[in-house]
Amino acid sequence: MIKTLLIKGYRGFGSNDTELNFSIPNGTIHSGLNIIVGQNNSGKSTIIESMKYFANRREKISFSGSKRNQLNDDRVLIKIVDENDSVSTIETISTGGSEAIKTPIDNKNIIYIPSRRGFNKSFSKNLWNIENIQRDSNLINNSDRQVEYNEFTYLFEELVKNRDEFQKVLKKLTDFPEWTIDLDESGQYFLKVYKNKYYHTSEGMGDGLISLMTLVGTLVLSKPNSTILIDEPELSLHPDVLKKLFILLKNYSTDRQIILSTHSPYFVDIESIADGAKIYRVVNTDNLTRCYELSNESISFFKSVLRDYQFPHAVGLDTREIFFMGENIIVVEGQEDVVGYNRGLQETTKQQFNFYGWGAGGASNITKVIRVLQDLGFNKIAAIYDGDKKAEYEKAKSNYPNLHFEIINKDDIRDKLNDNGEISKEGLLDKKFNLKNEYKEEFIEMFNRIAKYFNIQY
Repeated sequence: MIKTLLIKGYRGFGSNDTELNFSIPNGTIHSGLNIIVGQNNSGKSTIIESMKYFANRREKISFSGSKRNQLNDDRVLIKIVDENDSVSTIETISTGGSEAIKTPIDNKNIIYIPSRRGFNKSFSKNLWNIENIQRDSNLINNSDRQVEYNEFTYLFEELVKNRDEFQKVLKKLTDFPEWTIDLDESGQYFLKVYKNKYYHTSEGMGDGLISLMTLVGTLVLSKPNSTILIDEPELSLHPDVLKKLFILLKNYSTDRQIILSTHSPYFVDIESIADGAKIYRVVNTDNLTRCYELSNESISFFKSVLRDYQFPHAVGLDTREIFFMGENIIVVEGQEDVVGYNRGLQETTKQQFNFYGWGAGGASNITKVIRVLQDLGFNKIAAIYDGDKKAEYEKAKSNYPNLHFEIINKDDIRDKLNDNGEISKEGLLDKKFNLKNEYKEEFIEMFNRIAKYFNIQY
């Protein structure tokens, strides 16, 4: 399994060494889980792609000009170190040339599942297993990311032999129909899917079911101590299935290394990350790909948040969406601040801003959230403090001079009432979250300053 990956000169990766260190399963749940996130065209699929070349036993590999980064002298170097510290490399032979040599030639125990998981409705029977596909098929060396996963049909014979286990796992995710393999008049085989007494071919299956069949089929046929690369497992799948699929992947990562790239917050599990799973955020800036991971300090913060049972949304979907956002994030103290500032913006400028989840969980957590965001590669971060948190505000400004901080002139975002119904703490908004007329101008000015810092044009 892969302990370390180094990439230079491949697609968006330039001359700087980009090194990723992956989690390796140790027999406990989610111990072998590795998650790669980022926006479109950031380089997530490139990372997955770079490792798939080690799956086959070909000595020579070609990298076309579009795959070689000129900032690395038009050369490519990809290196992996496995859990036994054995080193394997793929390196172009000469500057400006496409031919590359893999050393040593022997294939690693790597399984690659592409993002496009459809397959032909008709196929010939093959007696290949999962290892044959990775060693000998064109799936590994094919540079077209849009190609169908036709090699999956080679596994149908194996799936028939493992039907009980395959169906058992599928049933955990969805009500998958019964199926078998049949032969048509032309001598071609096809997947026959039953619905009550009727049947149809795989052509009548939805993309989601086809994607599930390929994902689950590959997992079931994989062996312990394999490395399984999955590009965008969420494609065409319902959110309810995504949640169940992630649990399945966590379970498989007990004795298999799972490395996946994703756009879905359903595959970002704070508990797993706090307990040893790895997450990398990939960013493309000035046509160069960079990878960021959480520091031990940020992981410790998430561990403390997980113990706060009164603040469960701190690790909810809204918070996990931060891993997928671009720049320009505003951190506020709590959920009332997120609601209040959004309400105030709707009443005034109509401008939308990205807030961190449902707040940091208190003023003392704002700088901890800022550390998380900086670990993940964010540069443009703003924060808003309540008026009674002047000490925290001043300290944050001193510690992070390149960021933008605001403090409101009231103790809270909205009015707080005592037991007698009297205002005990005055806010910018009334108790019903309506922005008070006397504070509208300064409210607008505050967000104008934030927008200027973010370089946002109204």
